[in-house]
Amino acid sequence: MLRKIEALFLGGRWRRDEHAWRVWQEVEPLIPARFPEPGELGRYPEVLRMAGRVVRIYQHARRGSKAVVDFGPMVGIQDTWWEHKRPPVGNWVIVHAHLWLPPGTHSEQQVFWIDQWESWAAGDTPMRARRHRRRMEKEARRGGGQVDVVQPPTAE
Repeated sequence: MLRKIEALFLGGRWRRDEHAWRVWQEVEPLIPARFPEPGELGRYPEVLRMAGRVVRIYQHARRGSKAVVDFGPMVGIQDTWWEHKRPPVGNWVIVHAHLWLPPGTHSEQQVFWIDQWESWAAGDTPMRARRHRRRMEKEARRGGGQVDVVQPPTAE
């Protein structure tokens, strides 16, 4: 009876959390595990497919935007150039990028040049995915531990 009441009140949230869990299974493996070497990143199409969270846009220009993107704990926060695009601030993005090294960058710092913006996910996706994973683990314990559930990879 309690589960029916929970499903009645939290059904939409549970479905959204399950959707976030499925999305996060695709986004999380694309968070770089190490900083790419300059030789690894060529020009499109030999670029690196990676995921990060857009922290802020700090310059708009006629031909694009400069933004700060957090590519996870191993790569960290990096400057990026989005040619003819404005990324969604606060959201996760999957991009194809190459490393643009100085000289030639206006800041004289290394910059990830975003060659292609593949997709994006809401900024709260990791939190919702963790909540859904905890819910699945709780159900597995409640049901005797024999539940056929594929757990997402974790970056913890």
